[in-house]
Amino acid sequence: MVESPHSKNSRPLMTGIGFAADHTLEPAVDTGAYRGVELESDVTVLFGRNAAGKSVLLEAAAFAAAPNGIETFAGDDGRFVLIRTLDGAQDYWYGLSASFDYIGEFFRSDTSCLWTKDLGGGATGLELNGKQKKAWPRHVTFLHDGGAELPNEAVGTRRLLLGVRLVRAGLPRYGGRERVLFTRRSQRAGHLRAGEAVASWACDTDDERVRQLGNRLCDWADHDAPERREFEAVCRRIGIDGDLAFERRDDSAAFADIAVLTAGGVNLGYHSDGTLRIYEIVASLVDPEATVVLIDEPETGVHPGLLRRLLAEFETYASEKQIVLATHSPEVVSWANPKSLRLVTWQDDHPVARQLTEDEQRRVVAYLEDDGDLADFVYRGGLDES
Repeated sequence: MVESPHSKNSRPLMTGIGFAADHTLEPAVDTGAYRGVELESDVTVLFGRNAAGKSVLLEAAAFAAAPNGIETFAGDDGRFVLIRTLDGAQDYWYGLSASFDYIGEFFRSDTSCLWTKDLGGGATGLELNGKQKKAWPRHVTFLHDGGAELPNEAVGTRRLLLGVRLVRAGLPRYGGRERVLFTRRSQRAGHLRAGEAVASWACDTDDERVRQLGNRLCDWADHDAPERREFEAVCRRIGIDGDLAFERRDDSAAFADIAVLTAGGVNLGYHSDGTLRIYEIVASLVDPEATVVLIDEPETGVHPGLLRRLLAEFETYASEKQIVLATHSPEVVSWANPKSLRLVTWQDDHPVARQLTEDEQRRVVAYLEDDGDLADFVYRGGLDES
């Protein structure tokens, strides 16, 4: 096997995201019928025209890595999502159906299958491309239902995929600014049922992304977790106030505990859209369980001066986790190393991303040596998309 450029990394890596064009897994890998993007071990930047499929690639990866958290993704039409990983010197593939209730398989690059779910004689047959396969029960993947059945080779990949975090495009709030509170069943004596576990705090907003962000920050602040201090420090370096303050409201008669969370002295729900966007990105970066952070259009709602500092944080965190960006921003493209750029185009009903050719990289270097700007080179026709 030819040594991968990622082979010297000690941690498991996601090295590719894509699709099997014919709804089968092993033949697609064996014959190269795989369309998608190859990833760097640190930062990968996807760029291209609108509707090229940049978001499809990020959402497909998040869907495959956490199918119970993302029910659908753009371009979900029954195809197989394929994620390629590297653990040590061994290449693996993980495939998940985007229909058929999350059918999953895990196998090596030599196509020997390491994990499937065998239901025995009662399994329903499913024919794909003239080949018989079994239909698995709903939501079966080796990520959530493997348990003790997992082969040793799958452990690193499982940990890697469970750490995938997606920050979607757009602003996290679709409604107006509103004061948010956090509630949980009261922890006082007599208010919990026998054997009932201590509940987590829940943000009371209807904005899903604000609620997820708030729940995470509230948990860190309530327990004064190391992530809280790291979050605050990163926000300070970027240039915004993210100092968290957590206050419980005491009501001895209430059956629900109530708390207020402020960031920079302001109730979380009163912050601007751009500030919430930065908080959302930073929270994903400092998440200790995050292994791959997928950020769709990090420039959205962010002041250009703050964006430059945010990009510097991406460089810092890329030493410990992979970061994949999809962007329309000339500033993000100019910041990127030419080798990390991937031009995304839509071909034959699939998004396909390619690296710059050696000739294109030489022309980029020459252009930059003449005090040119990488974004100017890219967006003024320096690359042939034909």
